[in-house]
Amino acid sequence: MADQPWRSSEAEIGAAVWDQTYGEATKGLGNPEGSYLKNPVHIGDHIDVLKTKGHTPASLERLCVEIIKFAAGVIRRIGSDSLDKVS
Repeated sequence: MADQPWRSSEAEIGAAVWDQTYGEATKGLGNPEGSYLKNPVHIGDHIDVLKTKGHTPASLERLCVEIIKFAAGVIRRIGSDSLDKVS
């Protein structure tokens, strides 16, 4: 499963919902040929469809919370004034 991390999210929400929302995201791109497994636009669209339909994977929510906590800690350590100098 480590080489297919999306399987965790798919298992959380169920294959039927996953397939249906995946298809909607693909249709939104005009149904082009090829694989979308690493396509950031398709991934973003798929997450948007999942969230809109109330099927946000819990693992994705947890990941986002951890990223935000990490970023907040970095900002506290270096200070927000330092961030202004970077941009």
